[in-house]
Amino acid sequence: MLARTPGFTALAIATLALGIGANTAIFTVANSVLLRPLAYKNPRELVRISTKRDGTCCVSLPYFTLLSSTNHSFSGVTAYQFETVNLGRPDGAEQIDAERVAGNFFEVLGVKPLAGRSFTAEEDQPGGNQVVMMGHELATRLFGGEPSAVGKHIALDSKDYTIIGVLPPKFGMRLLGRQPEIWITRLIDFSMTTPARVNIGGMYYEAIGRLRPEVTPLQAQAETEVVFQQYKHDKPGDFDATSDVAMTVSDLQANLVANVRPTLLILSAAVGFVLLIACANVASLLLFRAILRRREFAVRSALGAPRGTMIGQLLTESVLMAVLSGGLGVLLGLLGTKFLATFTQVNLPQMADVPMDLRVLAFTLAISLTSGILFGLTPALQLSRPNLGALLSDEGRGSAGNRQ
Repeated sequence: MLARTPGFTALAIATLALGIGANTAIFTVANSVLLRPLAYKNPRELVRISTKRDGTCCVSLPYFTLLSSTNHSFSGVTAYQFETVNLGRPDGAEQIDAERVAGNFFEVLGVKPLAGRSFTAEEDQPGGNQVVMMGHELATRLFGGEPSAVGKHIALDSKDYTIIGVLPPKFGMRLLGRQPEIWITRLIDFSMTTPARVNIGGMYYEAIGRLRPEVTPLQAQAETEVVFQQYKHDKPGDFDATSDVAMTVSDLQANLVANVRPTLLILSAAVGFVLLIACANVASLLLFRAILRRREFAVRSALGAPRGTMIGQLLTESVLMAVLSGGLGVLLGLLGTKFLATFTQVNLPQMADVPMDLRVLAFTLAISLTSGILFGLTPALQLSRPNLGALLSDEGRGSAGNRQ
């Protein structure tokens, strides 16, 4: 039946495919950003520890040190901050993004290097060896691969560092707008400030904790506040101790996507309306086609065809059309995802490689089947209950007119 009217079928499939493709593209992004868990060990245990005044902010190194040594809620607490370093090259310096981290950063996240090892406690102390960990992409670009990079020396800001490990591909904190390529330990050496400012309670560092299995975020927050009160008592002159702030503990992934969640939800609602409009347009096309098929279904009804059988046939046609549209929609969604990546990669570096996994394909199949039933139901109900008297009367008038 679809092949008998190729123009109508192509128009209906193309109209519906646009709506399905837009929904698939947005859901692919939402799935990658909002639904997929962070690529760390037991990501639900990870929380962000921050200060709160007008909004959430970083913590100071003195408070972080006290919390690390006295808390009972976390199996581990770590900290980090982004900075930029100059990588010495034979043909000149290259500016690259780096991340200054506590020595236990990778241990808390549960990430193991592809080659080499992580930082030791001694390397995290002032005066320790100058060592770095490198991202897979940079190691491949500079040395041809991760095994050959380990043990090599590089110059960062005119200082000699030894590469001790190489991290997995595309490793980095998601949604923070930057993709670090180098990881350096010793938080106190953060280049955007001075050790003196760090030691007097400057709030420069993002903190992450891994909750113990039996501890809730609310319990952990209560303890972080108790530790903060102790910190204010012990160091009343520090900057953060004199500031009117409170401690907060929140789910790490929810915190990271907080800025983009409203935008994605609005886009999801918008493309949902686009799909509804597409369904309405296809339903209108089917209603027009139904007028042309009234006599066919009147004859079937007169010959005793059950109404349920006729509805089933019409819904089969519409669902088949929707599934074909869904296949085309997957291709359009893939193109749409790449299109979105070109505009959002600055803010969402992980958008450069958003996969279409089984969840996305299941979503596309679900909306295709739902759309097929939605736009096909009204024409099916109308055609399956033909007005035989009116049709026969029209046929009679037409025959009489021909005889005259």
